[in-house]
Amino acid sequence: MNEHQFAAKIGPVLDAGLRLEPAVLARLEAARGRALAAQCAGARAPATSVRDAASRRGTPVGAWAQVGLSIALLVLALGGVHFWQEARQAAAANARITEEIVEVDTRVLTGDLPIKAYLDEDFHEWLKQSSE
Repeated sequence: MNEHQFAAKIGPVLDAGLRLEPAVLARLEAARGRALAAQCAGARAPATSVRDAASRRGTPVGAWAQVGLSIALLVLALGGVHFWQEARQAAAANARITEEIVEVDTRVLTGDLPIKAYLDEDFHEWLKQSSE
């Protein structure tokens, strides 16, 4: 049984049980006629907007917006992770420098390192050799 035969059988049954005002029936029949005319014409009206064009291709604009938003959030998250790791590495480098300064100050205060070592031009070389 094809669509037309099914519609021919079910239409009278549905119409028999329908009890609507004549004005409502007239509007429904006019809307049905317009829908059938548009379907039979087979020609689609030109798209009036990007949303219409996208929905006629089968992909709604909302889906593209969701994909774009997802990609933007992913890029933002990756950028955030990158900057967070850079900040951690910078903090670790600053902590190492602070530890070296504290070690030198401790040596000076305990007498392991003479105060004149600060005035020595080769002081940094001495620190490198002593830390190795």
